[in-house]
Amino acid sequence: MLGTAPQPGTNTVLITHTPNIVDALGKDWAEVKEGEASIFRPANGSYTLVARVQMDDWPRIAAAK
Repeated sequence: MLGTAPQPGTNTVLITHTPNIVDALGKDWAEVKEGEASIFRPANGSYTLVARVQMDDWPRIAAAK
């Protein structure tokens, strides 16, 4: 699903739990924190990690709008 581009003008949001992330992405993701968002850019059936946003960053991001 991470390698599938959303329809133009939209985004895709996937919500999951740590065991599912580790199963999908490998043991490097075992330390994902509660409330963390991982932002990926899909490309040709693959994907690239763009950013990992921590829960403490959300208020600052929301205020910047």
